[in-house]
Amino acid sequence: MPVSRRNLGIVVGGAGAILVLIAALADMIGIGDATEFGLQQIWGVIGGVVAMVAGGLAARGPRL
Repeated sequence: MPVSRRNLGIVVGGAGAILVLIAALADMIGIGDATEFGLQQIWGVIGGVVAMVAGGLAARGPRL
């Protein structure tokens, strides 16, 4: 069964949103350094935002 472009976009965008939340809140949930907002957190937020944008564009579908 093929996966629709819309469903794939929703999954990728949702995964990006979760990545942003985890990276941004890493210190508060105990998986970060807790001294400062580190480089890995910055890359996690950037990667999550990129995934959210890509997912949103894919979910939007082809241009008419």
